[in-house]
Amino acid sequence: MQHFTFASKNMLNSVIQSDTDHTPYYTTHTTSGFRGRKVTTITGPAPAQQISGTIHWRTGIFDVGGVQRSTAEVKRKLGGLFDGDREWKWSGHTYVVTSIGGQWVATQPSHQTPSAVLRLSSDSPITVSFAPDVAIEDTFFLLMIFIYSETKEEDIRTKLERRNC
Repeated sequence: MQHFTFASKNMLNSVIQSDTDHTPYYTTHTTSGFRGRKVTTITGPAPAQQISGTIHWRTGIFDVGGVQRSTAEVKRKLGGLFDGDREWKWSGHTYVVTSIGGQWVATQPSHQTPSAVLRLSSDSPITVSFAPDVAIEDTFFLLMIFIYSETKEEDIRTKLERRNC
């Protein structure tokens, strides 16, 4: 697995650096307006600079390397009402994404080991790991899935906290 660390607890605006040599590898940047988040863009170093990932929050559009798809096209819920698993599809690859105890795990149904893992902790930096066989385009897509999923979960938690006050 290739391991990376977010320099900030704010996944929407952070540098993501390699754990091996601490060089910046990806950058996330989010614009906001009066009605909240607009666009989150993920960029990477050469040769990945030719590919970027963008989440258009208001329209629900994912854009990887100029290919745009709505979340309705690329994501579907698996299981029953209380099952949090989601299936995400991009460029011929399918990932099942699960939230398990402070981490998000993406696994291809044909593989036994995870393709990517995002680890969240209140007392340590956010980390993300990718299997060595994950294509560069898919690393952007997986980062977008993790950022989108965790941000949506945080939005739900915030709404519930406000209701309970």
